[in-house]
Amino acid sequence: MLRHHMAGTTGKQGQPIPPLSPCIRHCCLDDNDICIGCYRSLTEILKWSGASDETKLNILELVSDRKAVRRQIKK
Repeated sequence: MLRHHMAGTTGKQGQPIPPLSPCIRHCCLDDNDICIGCYRSLTEILKWSGASDETKLNILELVSDRKAVRRQIKK
Protein backbone atom coordinates (compact mmCIF):
# COMPACT_ATOMS: atom_id res chain seq x y z
CA MET A 1 0.00 0.00 0.00
CA LEU A 2 1.24 3.49 -0.70
CA ARG A 3 2.66 5.39 2.24
CA HIS A 4 0.35 8.40 1.91
CA HIS A 5 -2.63 6.09 2.32
CA MET A 6 -1.55 4.90 5.75
CA ALA A 7 -3.10 6.16 8.98
CA GLY A 8 -0.63 7.49 11.48
CA THR A 9 1.38 9.34 8.84
CA THR A 10 1.83 12.95 9.85
CA GLY A 11 2.15 16.12 7.84
CA LYS A 12 4.36 19.16 8.35
CA GLN A 13 2.39 20.38 11.36
CA GLY A 14 2.40 16.93 13.01
CA GLN A 15 -1.26 16.44 12.19
CA PRO A 16 -2.40 12.97 11.09
CA ILE A 17 -2.98 12.66 7.35
CA PRO A 18 -6.22 10.81 6.63
CA PRO A 19 -6.17 7.98 4.07
CA LEU A 20 -6.57 9.38 0.56
CA SER A 21 -9.25 8.24 -1.82
CA PRO A 22 -7.98 5.85 -4.50
CA CYS A 23 -10.24 7.55 -7.06
CA ILE A 24 -8.46 8.30 -10.34
CA ARG A 25 -11.52 9.72 -12.11
CA HIS A 26 -11.95 6.75 -14.45
CA CYS A 27 -15.30 5.79 -13.02
CA CYS A 28 -17.03 2.84 -14.63
CA LEU A 29 -18.57 -0.09 -12.80
CA ASP A 30 -18.01 -3.64 -13.97
CA ASP A 31 -20.66 -6.39 -13.80
CA ASN A 32 -19.96 -6.83 -10.07
CA ASP A 33 -20.37 -3.10 -9.27
CA ILE A 34 -16.60 -2.65 -8.83
CA CYS A 35 -15.12 0.52 -10.30
CA ILE A 36 -12.53 -0.33 -12.95
CA GLY A 37 -10.62 2.86 -12.08
CA CYS A 38 -10.24 2.67 -8.29
CA TYR A 39 -11.34 -0.93 -7.60
CA ARG A 40 -13.86 0.08 -4.93
CA SER A 41 -17.35 -1.34 -4.80
CA LEU A 42 -20.26 1.03 -5.31
CA THR A 43 -21.07 0.72 -1.60
CA GLU A 44 -17.48 1.58 -0.64
CA ILE A 45 -17.51 4.62 -2.92
CA LEU A 46 -20.75 5.89 -1.43
CA LYS A 47 -19.64 5.55 2.19
CA TRP A 48 -16.04 6.80 1.69
CA SER A 49 -16.58 10.46 2.66
CA GLY A 50 -18.24 9.57 5.97
CA ALA A 51 -16.03 6.60 6.81
CA SER A 52 -13.55 6.51 9.66
CA ASP A 53 -9.84 6.28 8.88
CA GLU A 54 -9.90 2.64 10.01
CA THR A 55 -12.74 1.84 7.60
CA LYS A 56 -10.94 3.66 4.79
CA LEU A 57 -7.80 1.63 5.44
CA ASN A 58 -9.86 -1.56 5.33
CA ILE A 59 -11.33 -0.47 2.00
CA LEU A 60 -7.83 0.28 0.69
CA GLU A 61 -6.75 -3.24 1.62
CA LEU A 62 -9.68 -4.64 -0.37
CA VAL A 63 -8.74 -2.35 -3.26
CA SER A 64 -5.19 -3.70 -3.19
CA ASP A 65 -6.46 -7.28 -3.23
CA ARG A 66 -8.80 -6.56 -6.15
CA LYS A 67 -6.01 -4.94 -8.16
CA ALA A 68 -3.79 -7.98 -7.63
CA VAL A 69 -6.56 -10.33 -8.78
CA ARG A 70 -7.29 -8.18 -11.84
CA ARG A 71 -3.59 -8.17 -12.80
CA GLN A 72 -3.46 -11.96 -12.54
CA ILE A 73 -6.52 -12.30 -14.77
CA LYS A 74 -4.99 -10.00 -17.42
CA LYS A 75 -1.81 -12.13 -17.70
